[in-house]
Amino acid sequence: MVGTRIEVRLLVGLPLDTALADEAGKGTGAGARDQNRYWPALDGLRTLAFLCVFCHHVCPATPAADQSVQGVVLKFFSWGWTGVDLFFVLSGFLITYLLVQERKTFGDISVKNFYMRRVLRIWPLYFLILGTLATVPLFYGSQLHMYLYRHLIGKVIGPYALFIGNFCILNAGNTIKDLCLSLKINWMFYITLTTPLWSLCVEEQFYAFWPWILKALRRPAALWIACSALVMLSFFTRLSIFLYVFSTNQGGEHYRYNTLCHLDALMFGALLALAEQRYPGWAKPLVAGRKGLAVLSAVLVFFAATIMWAPGMMQRDISIVPLTTLIAASYAALLVLALNWKPAIAFFSNAVLVSVGRVTFAMYLLHMFVLSWIGDFIPANPNPIVSWWIGVIAAFVTTVILAKISWFLLESRMLSLRKFFNRRVPALKPRTPATPAAAGRF
Repeated sequence: MVGTRIEVRLLVGLPLDTALADEAGKGTGAGARDQNRYWPALDGLRTLAFLCVFCHHVCPATPAADQSVQGVVLKFFSWGWTGVDLFFVLSGFLITYLLVQERKTFGDISVKNFYMRRVLRIWPLYFLILGTLATVPLFYGSQLHMYLYRHLIGKVIGPYALFIGNFCILNAGNTIKDLCLSLKINWMFYITLTTPLWSLCVEEQFYAFWPWILKALRRPAALWIACSALVMLSFFTRLSIFLYVFSTNQGGEHYRYNTLCHLDALMFGALLALAEQRYPGWAKPLVAGRKGLAVLSAVLVFFAATIMWAPGMMQRDISIVPLTTLIAASYAALLVLALNWKPAIAFFSNAVLVSVGRVTFAMYLLHMFVLSWIGDFIPANPNPIVSWWIGVIAAFVTTVILAKISWFLLESRMLSLRKFFNRRVPALKPRTPATPAAAGRF
């Protein structure tokens, strides 16, 4: 029973993903136990990341500018898009930690096994959604305009199936609307199920190159330089895109969905993993006691100041370029606290947060669909406030229930196959004591 529970725990992920597999000390040695290390607090952080994204999507498009309690809350909600960067920090940390530990334990990295574990984690639900979206129009028979359907496959389903949908997301809306209007389908059905997929495309593109870099660069200094270089690449890519899109009167969405613009968050997580591998426990003295409270206070003050006074993502203010990098760095600092500061460890390891965190992958993919379905309870203007909050809570609970069903019926069953792609440290054979006669020969 214990073994079954261990095998279905998730390896890592996006937005998505839940916890590392852990054998609760059941490995064949210290190396095996460290390879399968599990931090419950990371599931708690995943819950926080999802809550940020969820709050962003329940927030009105133009939150009120008043200084009432409701206005301030909605302004905080409007910055929930940064929760995706927390997902990326967690992904960069866990992927890097696991692969570096695998190389330390076995002497190399099995990229094939890594990809198979990722396929089992992400592809089942991901392609179930894409398959559903591609199949629904076919039931309309003669009402279906094939040229509109070909556009749907070529401009929406196809790019997402190849994990490049984040580069096509800005042009997908009109294609979806044209098809849905012709069939009299609620176009929000397609929009809400495809929009969250962009971050999974970013994750998959990260998986495409990062294991090979870790495999090729064996010197710690080379890996530190590579991570730092990718952070700089991310910053200057965001700056270049900002200058281009606003000089041509385009929107900020162009750098919101670009993979290169999120490398800094992924690399901050990777840098923390390298530090943890190279210098285990390095952060504990830095956040012990009141020092941890000071770090947490600094992070909270930064976020509060950013939300209250910084320009929004879509505003033409160049300060958003360095601000996005600082937000990712602040989430990295929060990760350090969650792994090393006792109060943060206790908070993020709370049983409720951990339980929700383990199913945030499906919650992330399905929550916008649920919000559109329960949209009648969430008016565009949150007034009266009671009905608005009832709708928000109902949408969250429904999302959790659907995610638990997805976990039980699909995800856990696919993840049980991961055991075929996990490497094991061979058990050491006990030494046979030398007989007196044998000992006398030496």
